Amino acid sequence: MDFLSQTYIALRGPTGAPQSAVDTIAKLSDRLSPSTLLADRRAAVLALKGLTRDCKADVGDRALPGLVQVLQDDAEVDPDIGKAVLETLHHLCEVDETAKDKDKDREISFKHTDYFLQDELATHTLFKLLHGSQFYIRYSALQLLSTLLQNKRSVVQNHFLKASNAASSIMAVLEDKREIIRNESIATIQSLTSQSPDIQKVLAFEGAFEKLFEIVTREGGIEGDVIVHEVLRCVDGLLRFNSSNQSYFRGTSLPALLCSFLLFPSKLQPQDAPPQEFALQFWDPKKAANASLVIGIMGMLIGSKGTTSQETHVFMRCLLELALASNAPTSLKTQALRLLPSNLAFPLTDVVVTPYMPVPETNGEEWDRLEPASALDVLVELALHGEYNGLYGGNRLKDSLDLRAAALSVFGDFVCKDEIKQAIVQALLPPEGSTGAPAVSPLLHALCLPPSSTLNITNLMTTHFATLLFSHLLSSSPKSKSLARSIKPSFSGSSAEQSQGQLFVPADGMPSSANVTEPENEDEDAPQSLLQLLSENLSLCFLTRSRVDSVNEREVREWDRLIVGYLCLLVQWLWEDAKSV
Repeated sequence: MDFLSQTYIALRGPTGAPQSAVDTIAKLSDRLSPSTLLADRRAAVLALKGLTRDCKADVGDRALPGLVQVLQDDAEVDPDIGKAVLETLHHLCEVDETAKDKDKDREISFKHTDYFLQDELATHTLFKLLHGSQFYIRYSALQLLSTLLQNKRSVVQNHFLKASNAASSIMAVLEDKREIIRNESIATIQSLTSQSPDIQKVLAFEGAFEKLFEIVTREGGIEGDVIVHEVLRCVDGLLRFNSSNQSYFRGTSLPALLCSFLLFPSKLQPQDAPPQEFALQFWDPKKAANASLVIGIMGMLIGSKGTTSQETHVFMRCLLELALASNAPTSLKTQALRLLPSNLAFPLTDVVVTPYMPVPETNGEEWDRLEPASALDVLVELALHGEYNGLYGGNRLKDSLDLRAAALSVFGDFVCKDEIKQAIVQALLPPEGSTGAPAVSPLLHALCLPPSSTLNITNLMTTHFATLLFSHLLSSSPKSKSLARSIKPSFSGSSAEQSQGQLFVPADGMPSSANVTEPENEDEDAPQSLLQLLSENLSLCFLTRSRVDSVNEREVREWDRLIVGYLCLLVQWLWEDAKSV
């Protein structure tokens, strides 16, 4: 009742005559003076708060200095006036997106923000208020701080660095068990640390990483709700482009938690396979988004300086297993491969992975465990045929092509050294002294697959990727080109089943008869060299392309794609190689 009567007297005026809004705001602003009673100041702030909606500019012009003074003098003493003045200042500085004249409202809000921030003591008072335990004081202070950061981030960041208690105040609200305050504090930290390495360092040494990871763990890891996503974004923001924070982070026990969030054992021995709970998980969009952030942080640490070889090996093994031997979403597999460093010093030929294949018509609920194979073989199969050995290759979706392109890029990084190229090409030749034909590798089979008279998109894409893979083996390597000239594939190109390779067979099954090399008939002609086969296939492509009706533009483009693939490989092979020419 006191508030109502005092407000009524202020609005009525001394003679009882109605007053204009400007006159009322002027009288209420006078009551904000420190010489008045605390109850009068509280009543005036509450009245001004109600007027900010319709008279935002007038309240700011006349009452803003008094409101800032009340914030500095009374907010810590009286929670009620503290809540009211914080909410009033928030309304004055916040840009109303629903306003009729957005540009004018933005100009007014920025003007009020500039006035509030012209004295750093006002901002320091906000950080002091965050130390208190009052719910509304903390929440309103965080809201006002977020609005100020949104309007004038760099100024607030400068004030933060000068305040003695700012970092501890932010950490205090981050530990608050009340969900709404904790969530608001995470959003504030994201804005506060944006493009400010100094603030990122300050918060890191105040224990921000430990507190953020505690929240992720408490919320159920990557299975958690949207708050987990925001916390992981906050961690990413503290680490990215900040080598100091990355060094500090590596010195803690937290990197191992990144693997545990993905259910990958951080101490897995090289000869051991990861548990099935890592390889086969239930994925939904929310979990995939959280996992993407974890993978991004791991990739960032792999590429940063100072990472130990053991830590790098664990992260790279986790990314490879996720990409090659799990049921993770295609986008995550692509991201994992792309985050592997370009100077890939990882023994792909020595690491054995166990891929899985979804059982058809089970909606991903049943999976076959396939025969273990080297990571390099699985990587090549992935580039050639796509995910799950081309089970869904007929759709040719963008995500699937991105994954195959990422596998191709990793293969190119792995074979950048000449000795590795030579070793792989040498493996395509029969052993010295051997009279029998060598086993046909999936890469060689896909490379020599003859073009059919009718367009087969799956085979066309397989051959196209095979030409790209083989180009990496020949690039800038005269020795590899010399070895490749001796390759004479000895198999029937019509055996389409062989294009699936010898890798993908169930773990409890036997290779199909299509993958068993049959003895050749002695009357058959001697096998052609690989270079001759490629030239012949190119001629067949040109012939078939010439017979396609020009109205069918899609088919014309597909044949052009394959022709370009063959030409690129031959250009790479014949460049500075007179004998091949």
